[in-house]
Amino acid sequence: MLRELSIQNFAIIDELSFSLGPGLNIITGETGAGKSIILDALSLILGDRSSPDLIRTEAPEARIEAVFEFNSLAQPLAETLARAGYPAAEELLILRSLSRSGKGRVFLNGSLATLNILSALSDHLVEIYGQGEHQLLLRPEYHLEFLDEYGDLAPARDEFQNLYRDFQETRKQVEKIKTDEGERLKRLDLLSFQISEIAAANLKESEEEELASLRVRLQNSGKITSLARAALDGLDAEEGSASGKISKALSALREISALDPELKDYYSRLESTRAEIRDLARSLEKYLDRADHNPDRLEEVENRLAALSQLKRKYGGSIPEVLAYRDRITVERDELTRQSETLPGLEADLSRLKKSLGEKARKLSSSRREAGKKLRAAVKSEIRDLGIPEVRFDFLWETSGPSPENLSGFAALTERGIDRVEFILSANPGEDLKPLRKVASGGELSRIMLALKNIRSRRAGETPTLIFDEIDAGIGGAVAEMVGQKLWEVSRNSQVICVTHLPQIACYADRHFQVSKSTSAGKTRARIQTLSEPDRLEELSRMLAGLEITSSGKAYAKELLARRAELAQKK
Repeated sequence: MLRELSIQNFAIIDELSFSLGPGLNIITGETGAGKSIILDALSLILGDRSSPDLIRTEAPEARIEAVFEFNSLAQPLAETLARAGYPAAEELLILRSLSRSGKGRVFLNGSLATLNILSALSDHLVEIYGQGEHQLLLRPEYHLEFLDEYGDLAPARDEFQNLYRDFQETRKQVEKIKTDEGERLKRLDLLSFQISEIAAANLKESEEEELASLRVRLQNSGKITSLARAALDGLDAEEGSASGKISKALSALREISALDPELKDYYSRLESTRAEIRDLARSLEKYLDRADHNPDRLEEVENRLAALSQLKRKYGGSIPEVLAYRDRITVERDELTRQSETLPGLEADLSRLKKSLGEKARKLSSSRREAGKKLRAAVKSEIRDLGIPEVRFDFLWETSGPSPENLSGFAALTERGIDRVEFILSANPGEDLKPLRKVASGGELSRIMLALKNIRSRRAGETPTLIFDEIDAGIGGAVAEMVGQKLWEVSRNSQVICVTHLPQIACYADRHFQVSKSTSAGKTRARIQTLSEPDRLEELSRMLAGLEITSSGKAYAKELLARRAELAQKK
């Protein structure tokens, strides 16, 4: 229940605060006095988007506070608070500030919150029925939704919807695999060929560099051999070679060192040099022995390099890139192969889901028809109380039958099931039952919506506060008084806040608030006051008579208040 609402610096409101209570809370006032502004402020508390234009001129920010209290916290609200990280309590204080920079803030029981959290909570706190909301009755999807709520079928409907989504997803996978089968096989053949081609090449990352070096040696093998032979001859083969000259020098140093021991070190060093030259000569001899002068080998190397170059042109700019491409297409090939292997399993899943979906669809449809019988009687009773005594109310049912040609097994199946339900009405004797969108007037739609609200308000777990913004559109006289009585009845189960211009509705208030505005120092201010019984009489008289209150108007106002008292005694 909404217990208190405080508004500061919002539109024409500088500061306004009032306390509400259980039952029927009526708000009245002249057109333009600020009644709708109060509801706009309340909408912001419930998570609506704001605008800096809503801040009162010259004020730095606007602040709106609302206090909700609960005799016992409803489970959906408690769960929503818990998911958002806020402890459950018997009182909930919501504070929202609006700044001119557009960066407002939200607090729940003193802790910072977000608009998303506020919006999630609002569904469990307040339901606002605006002037145009009866247009919902023109949409058949709302009719089915209301029927499911009335019949407590939301859990069964949600279970069906989850199964329906699983069915659709599996169906898409099966269809995709079947539709793409030709392309998949073509792609699989191509990938298999490419993988085989790369595998047959037996690539090594450093092979290309090694072959390029070998090709240079083979291309210059004659020159290399000639130069190596010349080097060998210069080292050890000819009499004038380095080895021969060093031998002569060693002989001389041997004789000298016998005469001068100091030169023995020179002899030893030169002896080591001769050994190194001989070792180098032997290495050159071995190189010349294994030197490849075979032209066929050069051709093999050229062919191998050409094959590697072709692979690089097709699959990458280098051998490592070709190998990386091979790894990628191997993964893709394996995935395509698995798709073919998973098709039988997916088809089995689809068959199982189809069977389960059909069972749940038929069960949900049967439950809806059972709930429809009870709802039909309840709506007829409520509408008759609202001034349409000869009303007939029923449902236009369209239920999909079996259809083997359809993959789902039904001629038409949506996530709502196999039913299409539309409210049909006959408000006058002799008239056929027809869809609301074709026959109901604005006033009738308002009364039907109120009847539905009254029916729903009696069910456990519904929103504790209902707000009706000028539900009196298109009605008056005796019908307005019936609407007032029905609002009062609704308020026995839920707190009701109603903005109205009709005294026939306002007279049934448990608490009556009057909104007015005044101008002072060039500024307009709105205010609200709780009316005492004498004040209520004056306000109802004003609503009846206009600017000049007459004795007849006052007498009728007293009569309206007496009717309200009489109704309270009967109940």
